[in-house]
Parts: sequence; C-alpha cells; structure tokens
Amino acid sequence: MTNPETIITRQSIDQIFNPSEKYIDEFMLTYGNRPDFRRSDFHVWDQHRELGRFFYTLKNSTKLIATWQYNSFQHLHKTVDFSFGGLLWINPKYRGKAIMKIFHEDLIGQKVIRRPFKSNLVPASMNFITRVCDGKLKHHLKYDVTYYNPEDLTVPQNLKIDGITVKNFDESQSRNIVQYDQAIFPYNREKLMLANFSDPNNIVKIAYDWEGNVIGFGYLALFDSGFASMYALYADNVNVARAIFANILKDAPMQKIKRFEIRQPDTSEKWIEPFVVNEQETKHMATLVSTEDNIEFNMNKIFINSHPACCPV
Repeated sequence: MTNPETIITRQSIDQIFNPSEKYIDEFMLTYGNRPDFRRSDFHVWDQHRELGRFFYTLKNSTKLIATWQYNSFQHLHKTVDFSFGGLLWINPKYRGKAIMKIFHEDLIGQKVIRRPFKSNLVPASMNFITRVCDGKLKHHLKYDVTYYNPEDLTVPQNLKIDGITVKNFDESQSRNIVQYDQAIFPYNREKLMLANFSDPNNIVKIAYDWEGNVIGFGYLALFDSGFASMYALYADNVNVARAIFANILKDAPMQKIKRFEIRQPDTSEKWIEPFVVNEQETKHMATLVSTEDNIEFNMNKIFINSHPACCPV
C-alpha cells in the first residue's frame, strides 16, 4: 500500500518564500545536517540583494520536502543579468514526477528560467533542470573534488613565491579586493564576497605583488564537524595560488581538522601537487551549465570556485 505522505499535490503542500527561522531550523535537521554546512551560510547568502529562496513543506507544517534558491546577478558594465540556481534538494521520500512537476511550474512562474540561467549541477539534478530548460543547456566546465586527511597535505619549502606578499583580510583594503573579484566575475556580488571574507569561521588570505596590487585571494571555511573546504581561490598565476594556499595551511588549526575538501575546475592547473604527501582519488562533483552559449568569467584566474550553492564561479 502506498504511503499517502509520498503522494504530493499542489493542495497537499505549502510553498514558503524566503522562509523564517523555524523553517531554517527544520532545514538544519534534514539537508543541512551534514559536515560541510553551517547555519550561518544563510546569513552570508542573504547579503546578496537579489536572492529568492523557496522551501516546500507538507501542508500546515514545517516538515520540509524540498528547497530551491536563486540569485540574480547584474552585469557591472552592461544592461544584462542572469539568474543562478542552487540549493536544489528534494527529500528522498518525496522524489518523483509529482514534485518535479511542481518545481517546473514554479521555476517558470517565478521567471527564474526565462532570463539567462546558470547553475552548478550535480549529476542527480542534471536531467531535471535540463527538462525545465527545454533541453537548452550548454555545458561549460566541470568541477572535480578531492578529499584529503590533514596528514595528506604539507607546506613545501621550495615554492616560487618571490615578490608575492600574503596578508590577512583585516590587513587589506576591501575595495581593492572587490575590484580584483570584479575583473574576474563582472557582476554585482560585492556584499556577498565581503560577507564571506568577514566571517570569523573563515581563514582569508590576500596576495599582493611588490607594487602593492592585489593579485589573488582565497579562503578556507572551517566547520564545527572538523570539515574544512577551500573556496574562491583566485590568482594571477599558479605561483600566487600556491602562496595563498601555503599561508592558509600555516594558519589552519590542523589538530581540529578531520578532512579537507578541494574543488577545482577540471581545466585548471594542478596547482596543489607540491602540497600533496598522499594522493587521493579525484571525482566529478558538478557541471556549470547555462542557457547561454558563452560565459563572461575569467576562468584563467579561477583555481577554486566560490560556494557552488550561490555563485557559478
């Protein structure tokens, strides 16, 4: 006999737009109950001025069955924008054609898919979003992920870092950092990036050349679970990327870290090789897709992307 709770209709659920704290509490008990997620991530993402978040619950309850989030990004120099989809999750108990149909109707109804659209899709989401976009998705690049134990990584002694100075975020001028980010990603996300850099749970490093120009940045996000993940490692070249990562490792509380997550585009240089003591398996994580033929990001300077739930790179 079919469990009636698994039969989802429009009448049996509530759609919550920009949910309140009690729904966030429920999220943290379900999809958010994982080693690489922090409740404070919601606060950081909410700094972006054009963000919409949808939670779906069973009727008149906080029982969470699905989530979806999108950001809108306005180009800094042109009258164009795009929407980015993330945080796509469906409770395994309710996955099926019924909830997919509701998602499809709402994404189209909210005009999330009608403007240029981008998303970092894991394999499980690829077919669904492709159908929502009427099959008109371009695959731009793939992100790989490798997990390391603390003893798998070390700071090498022979890095080529002459002429590179690395500072903490609180020793740096935020405007210069924002300008560097905007040269790589020419869309509005200043508040979002500065919120990440200001988070006390992140180890943030900024790289400068001998003239005092910003030539890279990156940060390591630390979680209470002992998980640590690198985000937004942007640099002029591989030597700068390595200088930033070396300084982050030196400051990382290695005795508290159980696992490192390193994500990077499959097209980027193998910048991490000098740091690796024990090789680990690299796996496909996600694919950056778009309804457009081209993406206006400077991928040559992106060694690790920012948080995949809220930004394309």
